[in-house]
Amino acid sequence: GSGIKIQEADQCSCDSVTIPASGFTPRVKLSCMNASRRTVLAGLVGTTAVAIAGCLGSSDGGQSFEDHPATTGIESQPSLGSPDAPATIVAFEDPSCRSCKRFETETFPAVKSELIESGRVRFVYRTLDITFRWSLPASQLMASTYDDMPEAFWGLKRYYYARQSEFEPDNVFELTESYLREESTADADAVLEAARGKEHDPLIQRNREAAEAADTTATPEFYLFRDDEFRTSVSGPQDYDVFESALGFD
Repeated sequence: GSGIKIQEADQCSCDSVTIPASGFTPRVKLSCMNASRRTVLAGLVGTTAVAIAGCLGSSDGGQSFEDHPATTGIESQPSLGSPDAPATIVAFEDPSCRSCKRFETETFPAVKSELIESGRVRFVYRTLDITFRWSLPASQLMASTYDDMPEAFWGLKRYYYARQSEFEPDNVFELTESYLREESTADADAVLEAARGKEHDPLIQRNREAAEAADTTATPEFYLFRDDEFRTSVSGPQDYDVFESALGFD
């Protein structure tokens, strides 16, 4: 129904993986890639401007938070941290992306404890289903969980990354149902019904459109704002220090 065609890739040790789906014209910036015959990278024409450790994109010269394409429809997205925080990180991630898992397990805990919980940063999570095929139903389940119980969303996100290698298109609903019933207080029946009915497809499509407008074709990709102005983008699962420095908190 969405017209998105996922091209699956063999395992690689990339910091940032680009897998194009229909509606996306790959233009980005990879820090590394081990391509396979099953990896499709059409129309690659540019590289990221290097700023810090080869991972920062160029700034758009003080573009406002409200006007930046990465923030379109942001009010309906899962977020952590104070809405009054001086800085915001908008993350485009794919639950099936191995580089996203690396960020979530190695960098996000420090971002959360040092920046989010200190009141300095609000973190906004946007799904972008462009890697493996199970990411689309997972994105629907994540959106349905957030709609039912926002706090349960973050536990489901951790679960997907922690057990990423176990998922495939045919078992996403089964494994998610087990998690919701055994380890969450969300209404599992309501979440599953909404996800199977694709009730949140408009939100998923908004994420795709926002990513395309922001020239995002790889995950994870982060857009950093400070004092309501765009600072820079960060590509790949970079270290905590990159985020702290780029936001001016070092």
